[in-house]
Amino acid sequence: MSSLMSSMLPLMLSSSSSSATKFSGLRLRHLSYSLRYLLLNDKPIVATNLPIRCCTTTSRKTTTSPDKWYSLRNKLVDNNHRQDFDDKRYETLWSWNVITGLLVWLGLMEDNEEDPLIKIIKNGLRCMHLEEYEKAELILHSGLQMAQDLQHESAEIYIYDVLANNYFMKGDYKRAEPLFAVVFNRLLAKGMPPNDESLVEISIKLSHIYSNLSDFDKSQMGFDFSLSEQYQRVKSFVAKSVDELVSEEINSLALLGMCYDYYAKHLSSIGNFDSAIDTYKKSLDICIKVNGRTHPQTLVLLNDMSATYVHKKDFANAVICLKRAIEGAIETDDENLAKYYLNIGSVYLLQLNKELALKWCQRSLSTTLTSKNKPIEDKARKCLTEATGL
Repeated sequence: MSSLMSSMLPLMLSSSSSSATKFSGLRLRHLSYSLRYLLLNDKPIVATNLPIRCCTTTSRKTTTSPDKWYSLRNKLVDNNHRQDFDDKRYETLWSWNVITGLLVWLGLMEDNEEDPLIKIIKNGLRCMHLEEYEKAELILHSGLQMAQDLQHESAEIYIYDVLANNYFMKGDYKRAEPLFAVVFNRLLAKGMPPNDESLVEISIKLSHIYSNLSDFDKSQMGFDFSLSEQYQRVKSFVAKSVDELVSEEINSLALLGMCYDYYAKHLSSIGNFDSAIDTYKKSLDICIKVNGRTHPQTLVLLNDMSATYVHKKDFANAVICLKRAIEGAIETDDENLAKYYLNIGSVYLLQLNKELALKWCQRSLSTTLTSKNKPIEDKARKCLTEATGL
C-alpha cells in the first residue's frame, strides 16, 4: 500500500506543481501598480531604430490556464496577458509612452504608433502567455538592452519584473529570485511604501521561491509579512458582498486569496496538512466570492486541496473536493477535466477500489483522446493498468 501511494501521489500533486510554475499569471496586476507608481512623471521613451526581435506564433489556440489567479470576476482580469475584457476596465492616468502600447494590446486604448521598445515588451508578454518561455526570455533581454541603451531606469525595472515572472512561470526559481529581489529593492529605492501591493505580491512570490528552495525561515518571514499587510488592507471590506466592492477592493481581496493559496502550498510541503487545508479553505472562499464556483482557479484550488487530503489519507474529503472540481469543469468545459478525472481515479486506486478506479481513469483517457493531452493520456493508461491489476 505504501509503495502504491508513493507511485500515485505525483498524479494527485500534478496540478499543484503546475500552478507553482505558472503562478506569475496569478494576479499580475502588481505590474500595473508598479508602472503607475514609477511612470507618472517619468520621461517618455524616444523612438529609435534599434532592431526588434519578434515572436513568431502559429494559429495555436491559446486557452486560459486554470493555474492562475484572475483578479476580478466578469473577466476584469489581470493587466498583463489577456485581451477579453468585459464591462469594468481600469481608468489610467499614466503619461509614460511605453505603457501605451501595452494598453493597446490589452484592448484598453485605441491603436497608435508604437515605440520599438513597446513592441518588444508586447512580444515578450505574448510569448509568455503562450508558455514559450525561452522565446520570451530572448525577446525581453533584447528589450532590456534597449532600455539600458536609452538609460530609461523605469523601463529597465519593468522588464526585470517581467523577466522574473517569466522564470517564475517556467519554474526556474533560482533565476527568478535575484530578479524579483532587484525589482523589490529598486522600487523601495524609488520611494514605494514597503506595504504597497506591488511589493506584497513580489514578497509572496519570493516566499514561494524560498519554500521551493528549502529556505523555510525566509519563506515564513515573507508569508507572515504578506498575510499581515494584506489582511490589514482588506479587513474593513472583507465581509461585504462582491457587488458592494469597487475594482480596487476586489483586486486587493484577490491578492489576499493568492497569499492564502501560496501559503497553503508551503504548509502542505512541510507536512503541516491540517493548517494547509484551513488555509486552502480561506483561499477557496475568496476565489468563489471573487470569481465564482466554476472559475478555473476555483477548480484548481479544489484539486490542490484534494491532494493535501490524500497526504492525510483522508480519501473521503479528497473525493468530495474532486467531485466539486469535476462538476464545475463539466459545466464550463474546463481544459483540466481529464486531470480531475485522473486524480479521482487515483484516489480510488489508493483505496484499492478497482471498479471506481477503472471508471474514472477510463473517463480520463477518453477525454484526453479528444483533447490530445499526451502527458495526461499516458498517466491515465498507467492508472488503468494498475487498476486492472488490483
